[in-house]
Amino acid sequence: MPMLAPTKRMHDLARAVARLTETRGFPPTYAEVGEQLGVGIARTRDLVKQARTRGLIDQDDGVVRSLR
Repeated sequence: MPMLAPTKRMHDLARAVARLTETRGFPPTYAEVGEQLGVGIARTRDLVKQARTRGLIDQDDGVVRSLR
């Protein structure tokens, strides 16, 4: 099955993660990313999962603040 292209919202998520990481010096939490995107933690979690499967961002399983 072909991999689907990332959506605009997933690109927004990746930019928010990069911006917050650069500004603060460490990766953001889901709550911090969600605040930037104007969505809740559950929606942020869904977007992260989708973006990970499409190779747009990475995260260490079970490790907080590991979005990159």
